[in-house]
Amino acid sequence: MSVIKHFLKFIVVDTLTFEARLAIAIHKPKIVAVTGNVGKTSTKDAIATVLSGSFDVRKSEKSFNSEIGIPLAVLGLSNAWNNPLMWMVNIMVGLYKVIDSRFPEVLVLEIGADKPGDIRNVVKWLHPDIAVFTRLQRVPVHVVHFKTPEKVYEEKWQLVRGLKKGGVLVVNADDERLSSFATGSAHKVFYGFGPKSDVKADKYGVLYATQSNVPTGIEFEVTDKDESGIVRVSDVLGRHYVYPMLAAFAVADLFRVPLATAIERLGLHEAPKGRMHPVMSDDGVLVIDDSYNASPVAVEEALNTLADIRVSGRRIAVLGDMRELGHFSKAEHQRMGIIAGKVADIVIAVGEEAKMIAYGARLPGSSVSEHIYEFIDSVSAATFVKSLVIPGDVVLVKGSQGVRMEKVSEILLGHEKSKHHLARQEKEWKHR
Repeated sequence: MSVIKHFLKFIVVDTLTFEARLAIAIHKPKIVAVTGNVGKTSTKDAIATVLSGSFDVRKSEKSFNSEIGIPLAVLGLSNAWNNPLMWMVNIMVGLYKVIDSRFPEVLVLEIGADKPGDIRNVVKWLHPDIAVFTRLQRVPVHVVHFKTPEKVYEEKWQLVRGLKKGGVLVVNADDERLSSFATGSAHKVFYGFGPKSDVKADKYGVLYATQSNVPTGIEFEVTDKDESGIVRVSDVLGRHYVYPMLAAFAVADLFRVPLATAIERLGLHEAPKGRMHPVMSDDGVLVIDDSYNASPVAVEEALNTLADIRVSGRRIAVLGDMRELGHFSKAEHQRMGIIAGKVADIVIAVGEEAKMIAYGARLPGSSVSEHIYEFIDSVSAATFVKSLVIPGDVVLVKGSQGVRMEKVSEILLGHEKSKHHLARQEKEWKHR
């Protein structure tokens, strides 16, 4: 980045952050901040869904969770990408947002940590009423920018220091790493499948279309205090997707939204695109589009889901690079390959780092050693997969953002379906 460009970015970030701080000071919204390594966006969106209708809610759009994304989310502004004029427009509109009397009652914000100091800097000015922690993982994404995985966890936990007095922690009880951090005097609410959970899930299952027997969503029972109910969510698959819903129920209770109301709202919830989203192609192939991003724990959960669902054809895993894993990369890609080799009928590895996925899938114990293919980019992989699939097949598509695995799903589904079902369909992404 040139010196001038870096300076201009600093001016824009600093100005928008000042406007965001001023807006919060004037309007005093309740703030729910979501961080963790897995499921931040899904959790943020689910929380916004259960609160909307009871409150005027603004949430981070997409994954606005960085030094520039957070003030944009607070002010309700769009990403201007590389357009300097539009950034100037954003600054002017931001001034209006500061004094606009229609400022929302609740902000639901996603908080990320790409490098050391990210969250530490945010909590200098952002002080949430509720901090929600999603699942951590043994090898976090962005670990390449930290000395150890523990340093990533410590950076995430900086959000607790920013809590307002009397603030509440909402914590995944099934994550032992989080349990070790969740000490101190702050009030805590735990969610998960295990016995330590205040908001607990049970009886997880996959929903299938009556006539076609195609998986269409998930269901589970939620219990909060003495109340319980059955939750059904369409257009998403995977047991791990229950956790964002449980976090949303926990936050809903803190805002005194009745459990029955929250269940009804989540029944109409639209899951974020690119996250375990099942879409049937016109050729009779089920595409599970999980192309938004990838980390070891997310890939493992996606493969577990592929193994669990009922299929009439073949299970095909199209797996791209998992980026920013540093010196853990080779071992983790190989480990995903070993899992894929036991789950899938066909494994397709996409990208330079994903070569170790193919290597792992070929190791002894694999049931798929004769059906492993490697491609350097997603477009060439997509062309091959399109020629390979037949009606009844299920194709899982997953990889880090930089590999652009949504291009595989797009070629399988066609342009029209892709516009409605896939992430990164904006022209700015299309031109990258």
